[in-house]
This record gives sequence, C-alpha cells and structure tokens, in this order.
Amino acid sequence: MPTRGTRELRDLTRYRVSLTEECHRMANRMPKVLEDANSKLASVATVALGASGRAMIQAIIAGEQNPGLLADRATGLLRNKISELQSALAGRISTHHRFMLAPLMDDLRHAEAKMERVEEEIQRHTFPFGDDVARRCTIAGIDRVTAWGLLAELGQNIDQFPSAGHAASWAGLCPGNFQSAGKRLSGKTRKGSAFLRRCLANAAWAVPTKKSRYLSALFRRIAARRGHKRAILAVAHAMLVIA
Repeated sequence: MPTRGTRELRDLTRYRVSLTEECHRMANRMPKVLEDANSKLASVATVALGASGRAMIQAIIAGEQNPGLLADRATGLLRNKISELQSALAGRISTHHRFMLAPLMDDLRHAEAKMERVEEEIQRHTFPFGDDVARRCTIAGIDRVTAWGLLAELGQNIDQFPSAGHAASWAGLCPGNFQSAGKRLSGKTRKGSAFLRRCLANAAWAVPTKKSRYLSALFRRIAARRGHKRAILAVAHAMLVIA
C-alpha cells in the first residue's frame, strides 16, 4: 500500500503534468492568433514565448503596432535578427486580436505561477530523498522533473519490485508475449502505469541529443529498424531499468 507521503507526492506530480499541458495549450494558441493577424513571430524566434517574445506580445496587447518598435524589444541573440523580426511583425493587428491575446497571456502567467507553487511543494516532499533524485538525474535524459515522477510513481520503497523487470512490466514498458502454437503473434505492450510510462517516454525523446553512448546507440539502432516510436519505448524501458 502506498504511504500518505507517496500519495501526496503522486497527486502533486500529476497536477504538475496537467498544469504543463495547460501552459502548452495557451502557448500554442497565441502564435496562432498572431498568424491570423499575418504576424509571423514564431517563424523568426525559435521560442516564440521566451523573454523577447513575451515582451513583444505584451506591447502588441498594449496597442503598439510599429514593427520597428516591437522588434527593438528583442534581447540576447535575437537582436541579430532585428530586420527579420521587423518583417515578421508587420501584420494587421486588430482590436479583436489584442482582445484574444490578453486573456491568454494572463492565463499563461497564472498557470505558471501555480506551477511554481506546486514545484516548491514537490521539493519540500522530496527533500529527504535528495540523494535518490540526484542519482537518477545522472541518467541521460532524466531531469529533476522526471526524477520526481519516478519517485512519485514507483514509491519510496523500491524493494516492492522483485527486479527491474517487474517494475518495467508494471509500468507497461515491456513488449507483449502473445504466443500461440509456438508462434509469437503480438509484441504489443500493455497499458501499465500511464503516468510513469508517459513520464519516461517524454524523457526518452531527449536522449538522441544527449552524450550517452548506450542509450543514444540503442535509440538509433531500433529507430533504424522499427521506427522512432518503438525506439522511444525501448529507451524508456532501458531508463527505468537503470533507475
């Protein structure tokens, strides 16, 4: 049975997932509103809602329409693209577009503020297990958030799983073993723990960009033969075994 602390941590990490999805939805809608106004900020700024992008959108909401003055709000490396920004921001921003952007920006800031409070609470719950979190963060692709998810979903007592294979099976990250008359008919994985599976799958997408010989080679080898999705599940399985 999960302890009270484990249940609380699990509630917090799952709530953080829902807040992340909420932020992504609003962050994806704002560039679409700009595109409707023929403003192509996202085509120039790699992160449309970085510090520079937010300053420009906030200025648009306030009524600024001059592309030069909007582009001048760029900071850092984005200032090297001032001319491209001026062309991209030369749209037709209407009152309706500003009306649509304002609540989206407010909601995004509100959701991010809630996420900060949730992360502070998660840190308070995981403080006694700082060494476990730090060790798991040494695995390629696993960051602090993923380590929190592993601790929340697997529990504080890992001995409840006889082996890493049992944990992988419980998470639904093992290939199926449907056989009949000596023939393997399906290797489809079962459902398992949806939150843990998604947590590790998201982390696995970062592995190809990391300097991990084993996991990166595993991803490339399986992706070449069976596609990226199966490779991601295989890497997620390997990450859980290592963890």
